[in-house]
Amino acid sequence: MLSKLGSWIIKHHWIVLIVAVVLTIGSLAAMTRLTMRMQIKDMMPEGDKEVELLDYALNNFKGMESVILAVEGDKNNIIAFIKEVVPKLEKLPGVDSVTYKTEVDFVEKNGLLLVDDTEDLENTEGMLTAASLKDFVKGLNDNFETTYTESGDSEKLSKDKTAMLMMLSTLNDFIKTFGLKNVSREKLLELSNEFVRGPTYMVSHDGSMGLVLVRTSIDLIDVEGTQIMVDGTRSLLEEYGPKHNVTGGVAGNLAIQRDEMIYTERDMRRTSLVAMLAILAIFYFGFRIMRLSLLAAVPMVLGIIWAMGFTAITIGNLNIFTAMMGAILIGLGIDYAIHIFSLYTEMRSKGQDVHASLQAVFDKVAKGIVTGAVTTALGFFVFILSSFKAFKEFGFVLGSGIIFTLLASIFVLPALIKIFPFKPMKFGGKLEEEISLAEKFLTAHARWIIGGVVLLLVVGAFGIPKVRFTSDWLDIEPVGMPSIETNRRIEDKFEFSSSYSMFVSQDLDAAARLKKKLDDLSTVGLIDSISQYMPESSVQKERLSIISKIKSRVPAGVNANLYAPQLKEELFRLQDNLIELSDLAYIGGEKRLVEKLDGIVESGVIEEALENVDKQAEGVRRFQSIFIENLQNKVRSMNSSKIITYSDVPKNIRQTYQGKDGKYLTIAYPTEDPWEYGYQQIHLAQLNSLKNETATGSIQMIISFMKVAAREGTRVLIYTVIFIYLILLLDFRSFKFATFAMLPMGLTLALMLGMMGWFGMTFNFVNILALPLIIGIGVDDGVHLIHRYLIENKIGPTIKSTGRAITLTTLTTVAAFGSMMLAQYRGFSSFAFLLSIGIALAYLTTLGLIPSLLVLFDRARLNNDSSAEGANN
Repeated sequence: MLSKLGSWIIKHHWIVLIVAVVLTIGSLAAMTRLTMRMQIKDMMPEGDKEVELLDYALNNFKGMESVILAVEGDKNNIIAFIKEVVPKLEKLPGVDSVTYKTEVDFVEKNGLLLVDDTEDLENTEGMLTAASLKDFVKGLNDNFETTYTESGDSEKLSKDKTAMLMMLSTLNDFIKTFGLKNVSREKLLELSNEFVRGPTYMVSHDGSMGLVLVRTSIDLIDVEGTQIMVDGTRSLLEEYGPKHNVTGGVAGNLAIQRDEMIYTERDMRRTSLVAMLAILAIFYFGFRIMRLSLLAAVPMVLGIIWAMGFTAITIGNLNIFTAMMGAILIGLGIDYAIHIFSLYTEMRSKGQDVHASLQAVFDKVAKGIVTGAVTTALGFFVFILSSFKAFKEFGFVLGSGIIFTLLASIFVLPALIKIFPFKPMKFGGKLEEEISLAEKFLTAHARWIIGGVVLLLVVGAFGIPKVRFTSDWLDIEPVGMPSIETNRRIEDKFEFSSSYSMFVSQDLDAAARLKKKLDDLSTVGLIDSISQYMPESSVQKERLSIISKIKSRVPAGVNANLYAPQLKEELFRLQDNLIELSDLAYIGGEKRLVEKLDGIVESGVIEEALENVDKQAEGVRRFQSIFIENLQNKVRSMNSSKIITYSDVPKNIRQTYQGKDGKYLTIAYPTEDPWEYGYQQIHLAQLNSLKNETATGSIQMIISFMKVAAREGTRVLIYTVIFIYLILLLDFRSFKFATFAMLPMGLTLALMLGMMGWFGMTFNFVNILALPLIIGIGVDDGVHLIHRYLIENKIGPTIKSTGRAITLTTLTTVAAFGSMMLAQYRGFSSFAFLLSIGIALAYLTTLGLIPSLLVLFDRARLNNDSSAEGANN
């Protein structure tokens, strides 16, 4: 059949080329519709629980996904930048809302009802009923001692870490302004306000970073819309940042997806170009004819174009896996040209004309090429059996890509050779000599080679149990990717991760109960809930009575006396309390709190304040007058008669937390990096321990994604072994030769897994794809060797001709995948590294094991023939 096909192609080569041109033009037109999709949930299995939960939350709650704009610099500059840029952010396409500060009016009215702990409210009475700075600092000291130092409650301090850091930042500013000249009234009023209701803007405790949350109204399927929103946010930072002397970046899932897309597209272009150049160089080295290299590139490029056009028509987009198709198909597609040219040049060197040499290709190696391509394509198509959508698309796209590059090689390349013939090539040279020596060595030491392979297998087996699957999503991301780096800086400045877990509650009471449960979890930092703005009614009623009592004790005015000796005494006492708090934080393992507390003590601001009480008495008195008067006014205006109801909560807050179905959203942020394995396991165990509560979100989705990848990768590996073995049985019609072809693949996998275990290498959800592909690609070498052996019936010619071809195909394949190691996206580079190692090992085990087995088979056959002749005689 293949012989007849070859005759037709040689005879009608112009028709073949015209059809190829038409197909290529159509494919190029279709490729313009091809897009990139980087969302993890879009690659998960159909009906996956985590996807359903996340989709429900994203569709039910307004503006769930957001771009986090992080601004770095001086605190005043950060605030000035935010004030100018927010109105422009609100006008960006796709922006639903922008959150950048507290609801000042609401919090100033109800702030004392919103404290986290009723006991903490009682402990603030001395501060809030002050008539002088002396009273205020005394109340502050009493609060520290009653709440923390007297009881030595390091757990309480750890739980209040975030709030304590912000309060200490305000306290540091408070002490630094004692008696300073030219401190504006606005600055003193803001300081007073912060002690009552907290900071106005979302600025880190050290004042070096501010956050702006830009929530989207775009359907996340709209890739172009999210790109415009992320890029628009970045552009505003770049445009207005220099004006205010601030820098920064964007973070959050949308920003990460955008950066992944940029890096992936860049990696696709770079690795494909490097792979093409490297392969053409190897091709020229192998055949020494430049025209051959250029001719070989044509069907390879055409096959890739056809494959991408087909992908655009059938799927419409590329994902994080299929983005690798260019470099993969370059590496594999060239193999068919190598086998065609290898036999063609051999025939030409023996004096055959162009027509006869091309016909020999179809008579002698075409079957091996087709079988090798089918097994390779099957190595990809098997992924379609996975329930994992990402694997399904990967298998479909790359499997069909292999078929297209095969068709281009079988049809187009002979047609091109017919039009552009070249002079016969004489075999010989260093490569040929090395192959000849290899043949002699393999023939003479077949048993020793087999024994050596078995010994390596035994040594490698001890490393297999040490192989691990990484749970750190960031391990595969590009080093230095801007959104990831910004994420890490946010974690460092704000003591919580931007990755989150979401919960949905049926009603307000359930949301309040959930918040209390989350408050008790040590690994949960920030809790974003409607309950922050309206605690349970019973709790509010208790607090209203306390607030009423506090308000009744607020003095009628500010004391004119500075009480300098007593104020200095309280400042000394404050310094002692900060030192004790530092010791308590150290016991609790709160390094950041220790640094903050020690920083205040060691900076000398308290000593300077003590001096100012005497030297700048008028300045301190002015400070007292403005600060205390504002404090008293704020406390008097506090709500002490009415509990906060749902209708009292500002509309934009209600819209954030209440979904379309009337249920309520709570978001829990971890205190540390959720991708650090030890912490991750504790955090997830705590969340899962909450009865009648189900968490979803970026953490759960990514972990589920990695678990599915590991599970489905193993299943696909098993399927690949079974199906390829069946294909080999059908092709060879022999258990012996099918087993010969597959045996090196089993040894290759065992050796590679052993190496990974010994050297501490880990699997991730991208590089696990390498395992079934090593079998699908690596088995080709054995197929070609055995096919040529069955035609020649001798091991010598088999190694001389086919051995040369599989050496070149291995070099080109490893060069193509090796080019992907240049990718900045570490998932690609780790995949390429494992695949390159696996293909190289497959080549070595195949070239060492199969000829050795065939040599032993020849000897056994000759012995049997001799015995039969002796018996006949």
